[in-house]
Amino acid sequence: MDNEDSIKLRYILNNLPTAYFAVDTGLKIIDRNKKFLDIFSFGEEVGFEDFTKKMGEVVDVRKIFEKVIKENKPEILEKVTFGGRFLKVSAIPVISDKNELYGVLCLIDDITSQVDAEQAKEDFFSIASHELKTPLTAIRGNASIIIDFFSNKLPNKDVENMVKDILEASLRLIKIINDFLDISKLEQKKVVFKKEEFDLGKVAEETLREFEASAFSKGLHLTIDDLSNKEFLVVGDYNRTKQIVSNLVLNALNYTKEGGVSLSLEKNGDFNAVLIKDTGVGMSEDDKGHIFKKFQQVGENANKSAVHGTGLGLYISVLNAESMKGKLELVSSELGKGSVFKLSMPVKI
Repeated sequence: MDNEDSIKLRYILNNLPTAYFAVDTGLKIIDRNKKFLDIFSFGEEVGFEDFTKKMGEVVDVRKIFEKVIKENKPEILEKVTFGGRFLKVSAIPVISDKNELYGVLCLIDDITSQVDAEQAKEDFFSIASHELKTPLTAIRGNASIIIDFFSNKLPNKDVENMVKDILEASLRLIKIINDFLDISKLEQKKVVFKKEEFDLGKVAEETLREFEASAFSKGLHLTIDDLSNKEFLVVGDYNRTKQIVSNLVLNALNYTKEGGVSLSLEKNGDFNAVLIKDTGVGMSEDDKGHIFKKFQQVGENANKSAVHGTGLGLYISVLNAESMKGKLELVSSELGKGSVFKLSMPVKI
């Protein structure tokens, strides 16, 4: 590289929005750009020790860099507080074509505006949920009381049906708000998951009992394998696992007109799993590629179906499963013949 090219490259590096510096295997800084000097108020002559002192109260960067050099694997710190700002620090091993380690490249991004935006989003959801749920709870409560205790005093059946519509609409709106709040917290990793051991089979049996009446009213069967003297112990958050299984069973019942839904359990190495099989409308190949995305409803003519919802259930379920080191997947689906979903949970973490 001639002198002119070197000057151009230095100009490009100094104008990057990302701060960077590089060290050799002895942790000597061999290159850095102007952004790095500016963020930490360094002079031109800066050493690795200067950086460790700046970051010493926040994180042990020497330990991190030594780990990168030892293991040849990158280390990423997603949110480091420094001087009233939030930084993302990525330490990446620099390896030659011959698999020789040259050193470590450190990239530092100021993500303060992103963190502030996330906080503003969280504040909005918190305020909005409170302001919306309070009147909706009153609407739901009063409509329910009218139906339960004063239906005989309503002037005619049409009025009673209108009150029932009000009750149903309020319940749906409250669920939508709860779903949005759940997604916000899950995406920002602000949900605390318990690590408890429990029987996944018991979760499945409990879910089945809760949906038996609903299945019966639709003329559908809802069954589960005989789990006598069998245990399917897993580690995770019981309530969150129950939420996933309940959502899968509810979806299966909603999209099934004939036949029914069956649950089974299996062991697979370090995971135990519950499978939910239905005889519903099934999915096209295109649907299969979108089912775990936000706001997706699947199944033939899903947008025209009588199924109410925002298409958030499976997305929330995936976030819950992955946060517990589990996995939610579509095993199979065929139009007109139904689908099979599987939730796998770790035996230990």
